[in-house]
Amino acid sequence: MLRPLPKVPLPICYWKPEEELESDMNLFFDSSAADNLGIEAIYTLGTGIVRMFGKLSIRHGIS
Repeated sequence: MLRPLPKVPLPICYWKPEEELESDMNLFFDSSAADNLGIEAIYTLGTGIVRMFGKLSIRHGIS
């Protein structure tokens, strides 16, 4: 669970790669996010976090 903002929790589900299955990551916004933040800000926040994880995976050789 990430908390990028005090009232906007961001649950993360990550599966490590196993045998023939690739790794997978899903980000979810809590249903209260729309009550505490506008949809455009939620989209911007989600996009920024995904880009950050992408850069981290490239830097650390994870694909």
